[in-house]
Amino acid sequence: MNRGVALYSQGDLAGAVGDYGVAIALSEQVQQTLASQGQAWPPQWQNDLAMAYMNRGGALDSQGDLAGAVDDYKKAIELREQLLFEQRFEPTLPNLAMAYYNVVLLSQRDDLPSTLSAAELQQGARSFLQRLEEAGVDMQRLPVQWRREIEELRELLG
Repeated sequence: MNRGVALYSQGDLAGAVGDYGVAIALSEQVQQTLASQGQAWPPQWQNDLAMAYMNRGGALDSQGDLAGAVDDYKKAIELREQLLFEQRFEPTLPNLAMAYYNVVLLSQRDDLPSTLSAAELQQGARSFLQRLEEAGVDMQRLPVQWRREIEELRELLG
């Protein structure tokens, strides 16, 4: 994944997408191996997989593949929502808010493919914010940067 980040920063988007794909495949292979041995997949590793999807989504967006970017952001969201709401792994919270932020930004683009619904993408982010409230997440006890990510998402949604 780190090589994908380096390639992305050098402008090699295709190389970055490829390396993120390899990181995703390797992480999913580790998950399957652990499951076959009856071992738990550590939350941090799950969060790392979600980050690989986020990074690849960003690279796909930069290549103009908005549908692919949304798909990867949605996969990152799915992984992180499970971490946050089912496993109570709170360190994923700011990255989850960032994933929704990216999806909402994409939903506002004029070149959004007709196969994607801006309203549905934005509704997902609104539902996430509502779930946070319903889960009783105490915003005041969260680190400042985490709160900032959530507030930026709220502001983007208007």
